[in-house]
Amino acid sequence: MAKKMGVAPSTLRYYDKEGLLPFVERSGGGIRMFKDEDIEWLSIIECLKKTGMTIKEIKRFIDWCIEGDSTINKRLELIDRRRERVHEQMAQLKKRSTRSIISTGTTRPRRRRAPAKCMSRYATRISRRTSVR
Repeated sequence: MAKKMGVAPSTLRYYDKEGLLPFVERSGGGIRMFKDEDIEWLSIIECLKKTGMTIKEIKRFIDWCIEGDSTINKRLELIDRRRERVHEQMAQLKKRSTRSIISTGTTRPRRRRAPAKCMSRYATRISRRTSVR
């Protein structure tokens, strides 16, 4: 799974230790047994992490997902706050980039907007899929 996700195996162990993978089953010998549906959750964790969300915030978010529909508003509020922060950071980066172009007379490659995109993609899906299992 680590190879599939492009992360180190130690990252998955850390996520598990921090309680971010409560949905992952284990074999009798304690080996994590990932299912295809777990990839989506790992992708969400990685997306939230890329936006600057702390492990503690991600854990809270996952706990709310497990609780179900009663926490939809809390989850959307958390996503909206994070999206606002990402947009603020993007605006600051754009300002810095513009200043850099003016002062140096050169352009630099644009930063990817993956965090904002994945946040809006998740917000769209949150209404369709409200709990882990």
